[in-house]
Amino acid sequence: MKRIQRLTHRRRVVCCLLLAAAALLPASCSRRVDRKPVFPVTGKLVDGDKPAGKAVVFFHPLGNSGAAVLRPVGRVAADGSFRVSTYMANDGAPAGEYAVTVVWPKIPKGAPADETEGPDQLEGRCSNPKASPWHVRVEEAAKDLGTLDLQSWPKASSAAAETPAKRKPAKSVE
Repeated sequence: MKRIQRLTHRRRVVCCLLLAAAALLPASCSRRVDRKPVFPVTGKLVDGDKPAGKAVVFFHPLGNSGAAVLRPVGRVAADGSFRVSTYMANDGAPAGEYAVTVVWPKIPKGAPADETEGPDQLEGRCSNPKASPWHVRVEEAAKDLGTLDLQSWPKASSAAAETPAKRKPAKSVE
């Protein structure tokens, strides 16, 4: 008789656990439903004739702010190319208008090849979305931004001896 009671107790525990798991399943799945569709966004970031490898390109939605707002990011490869990510690596950005900012960490020589952190060699000059001269519209299709040159951003280039007369005019990214 005790054996039957133990078995019944185990069945109850297992049933309760299964019911709890079943109750949590819809809640965990609903987060994917809330995701905005994303579209591929690519580009190239350079500083004059030099690729801005290991820089990070941030997309700040125009007209939206707050902690819950999506801010897509692109990590720049050694050749200057980048792909934007929102939910997963290289998945793209939701449709909308964005101000683009850049942070370019200065990686010490001899650091591991995968090192991505260090002081911003642009000293924050390209990190304010309100002052960004680069605005991007992402639509429901793949978007190639072409080449973005940091020298077109006023006072942004890491080249110390650059004068304003040598700078290229700011580029409108559309």
